[in-house]
Amino acid sequence: MRKRKVLVVEDQKLNRAVLKEILESEYDVLYAVNGKEALDIMNREGRHLSLVLLDIVMPVMDGYEVLKAMERRKLLEQIPVLVASQRFGDDSELQALLLGAGDYVSKPYNPAVLKRRIKNQIRMHEALMQVTVLEKDPVTGLYNKVSFNNRAVNIFEKYSEKKFDVIVIDIEHFKLYNSYYGFAEGDKLLRHIAEKLIELLFDKVSLCAREYGDRFLIICERKKDYFPKLYEGLTKDMEQYPSDIKIHLKFGVYEITDYTMEVTGMCDLAVCAMKRGKGVYDRNVVYYDESIEDELFWEQQITDDMEPALHNGEFQVYLQPKYDIFTEKMAGAEALVRWVHPVKGIIPPDKFIPIFEKNGFITELDMYVWDKTCELINEWIREDNKYVPVSVNVSRKDIYRQNLPEVFLNLLKKYHLKQKYLHIEITESAYTEDPEQLIKVVNQLKEAGFTIEMDDFGTGYSSLNMLAKLPIDILKLDMKIIQSYGQQNGTRSIINFIMGLAKWMNLYVVAEGVETKEQLELLKSMDCNYAQGYYFAKPMPENDFGDKLQNAEVSHMPDAEEITGDDVQILVRDYDKDQIMLVIDDQSMNRAILADYFKDSFSVVEATNGESALDYFKRGGKADIIMLDIYMPRMDGFEVLAKLKADSSTMDIPVIVASQADDSTIIRAIRAGATDFVTKPFTREDAFHCVNHVLADLSSRIKKEDEEIRSRMSVIEKMAMTDFLTGLWNRAYFVKQVETYLKEYSDKECSFVMIDIDNFKLINDRMGHLTGDRVLQHIADKLKKCFREEDLLCRMGGDEFAVLLKAGMNKKELMERLDALHNSIRFRVGDIWITCSSGTAVCPADGTDFVSLYKHADKALFKAKRQGKDQNRIYIEENL
Repeated sequence: MRKRKVLVVEDQKLNRAVLKEILESEYDVLYAVNGKEALDIMNREGRHLSLVLLDIVMPVMDGYEVLKAMERRKLLEQIPVLVASQRFGDDSELQALLLGAGDYVSKPYNPAVLKRRIKNQIRMHEALMQVTVLEKDPVTGLYNKVSFNNRAVNIFEKYSEKKFDVIVIDIEHFKLYNSYYGFAEGDKLLRHIAEKLIELLFDKVSLCAREYGDRFLIICERKKDYFPKLYEGLTKDMEQYPSDIKIHLKFGVYEITDYTMEVTGMCDLAVCAMKRGKGVYDRNVVYYDESIEDELFWEQQITDDMEPALHNGEFQVYLQPKYDIFTEKMAGAEALVRWVHPVKGIIPPDKFIPIFEKNGFITELDMYVWDKTCELINEWIREDNKYVPVSVNVSRKDIYRQNLPEVFLNLLKKYHLKQKYLHIEITESAYTEDPEQLIKVVNQLKEAGFTIEMDDFGTGYSSLNMLAKLPIDILKLDMKIIQSYGQQNGTRSIINFIMGLAKWMNLYVVAEGVETKEQLELLKSMDCNYAQGYYFAKPMPENDFGDKLQNAEVSHMPDAEEITGDDVQILVRDYDKDQIMLVIDDQSMNRAILADYFKDSFSVVEATNGESALDYFKRGGKADIIMLDIYMPRMDGFEVLAKLKADSSTMDIPVIVASQADDSTIIRAIRAGATDFVTKPFTREDAFHCVNHVLADLSSRIKKEDEEIRSRMSVIEKMAMTDFLTGLWNRAYFVKQVETYLKEYSDKECSFVMIDIDNFKLINDRMGHLTGDRVLQHIADKLKKCFREEDLLCRMGGDEFAVLLKAGMNKKELMERLDALHNSIRFRVGDIWITCSSGTAVCPADGTDFVSLYKHADKALFKAKRQGKDQNRIYIEENL
């Protein structure tokens, strides 16, 4: 059986020898000759010690000081103390007991008495620990939520004269950490944070618990520097924690005003404050205030009303039409939801959808909208009315729903619909939250035959990753990009790149949020396919939309079933194959032969003449290969071929021409852009050989195109990282690069410089913004020459720049570099002198993270500008 470990703190060598004789047969004994040495051992061995036998009278630090230090460090909660002294008999015993000792023993030692008192103290402490285990969190050793609440009430009652705060700490993206490193490493991180909290919360009126998951609860006295020290200690510790994923902590603070409130209620208010900072860069601490209280009240009202509202039919499906940009015919619709509240009126979605996403009710509401949408489409078709495909939204919560494809397929079966009637919209934010789950679910939906639309494309860095990994059919261009046209330089270039990328990847594009004729013309010039927005129509109730649909010209692909009749111009044979063959021939027999040949390899679309084939593409039709008859009435094959090759959306589709064996015809067709030819009458073998040859050549070309796509994506990624005007890094990418550098080279010195251009407003006011832009470009060129290639340069916005100098320098070298900077930015534009002001912070002296360096450099810049123009300052804390 393993011996219990006892620490003997005794300065007299003779007494240590006596105690060794008495104790070592039963205990594993450690020795310390003074209080300082004892505390070091306790800090190192604390959890393994069963008892401390503490001499009161000692040099360096006596027993009373040791007891006080143990109380401050909360070691008395872990280790029982038996004090020993020859001075007992006065108030010494009482003083020791009041300081936290469990019992005392007199010198010289009586072996039997000493052994009994040690055994009693250990037994009592272990019994107490068994009770305490029920109060503690098994992973971190902190209190659990129940014991935290009970002990908090006792603290408030015992120290009623003091003011307290409740603090909630949450680890940002802890699920991602667990997913990346595994749960064992996640638990290790939680224990590390718990140990750091115990170290930082050293006074007797503080309390700490792990509520659940990655959330910690703290109650501490409200003192001037208490929370800042706690925050700084934890955040600095997290910066040094060995992890490839940067660990961010979010803090919510509730300054208690009502001590009659339940402790759980106090914690809830701190949680609400903390959530205000979730997902917001550089907002790590949020204090609870009245605005959060109003938000909570609204959230509670919405939560109370949501289920009755669903039961009472208060949620209504609105539809907003989508239009073919070139014909301006209706081509589809998006199903949206509005809450028609009996008291509050129409509640906009942004006032209730986020709440439903948080409480999980969104899955019920989505199911309701999906069902209503399918019912509506079924009604259109059943009554032999016009119809268009309708897209429905899938929320982030829905992607965790089991068997989501089966849910949709069952709805289609219920209402006798095909997959093409219902488009599925996903959002980019779902990808950033859980990319693996989204990829899995979207692939399942695609395999089930659904058309997938990506909503709000272009709102973040993850968009490009999504395109590479998800089977997307349609991009919905984010309305914010469209609405910014004419306000921001470079918007047209960004949209151009997105449109070009979509064409390369054979994706349709729907521009949403189109509000003006100017925006529509911009989209037309870029060959965008579809648009929706207030320019065409606002979202409307289903009855109003039904009326509008029946009175509208509709542009969409017909039912995927054979249609008969002399006036049919386009026939779609629904063989459900991935590749589409378009057969353009005025002879039904020829079309039927080719359709029969390739029915197992292609979904065959038949066009009776050239005009209807070209119209098919204008309305958004697709084709992977075209079989074109040369001799047709109205518009012959040569004219069709010329128009196909002149249109950027069809010019790359391989075209096989069919004609009689006439060399001049074949040569003319090849020169016009035909990929290959087949002579009439052709056999099955001839047709297959020709098509396979073209597809093999196409495969090689696609490989080259894929390489070009990757190149284009690289260009777009570069655009997302740089400032369009100056070519320097933009603010978002600069912050990311600086944080990465500071983390990887935490032991290296570097300098962070903020630069502000003097008199720049005068340039814009007197000479115009074009001159101002040229000045900024000139300054950017000066900065590139002034600093080394490995330094990080950024335009923060407006006339403000920032630089991270990676090389460590002494003050003299730094001042020389700053003087060179100011000399380079000192020139005249007309009668206006252009100079700059700068402020510098040094790492690690002024901070080891972006926020600290930015804040201190900005303070230095403010000081420089107060001294006049063309000044520089280096941050020195005591002077700024």
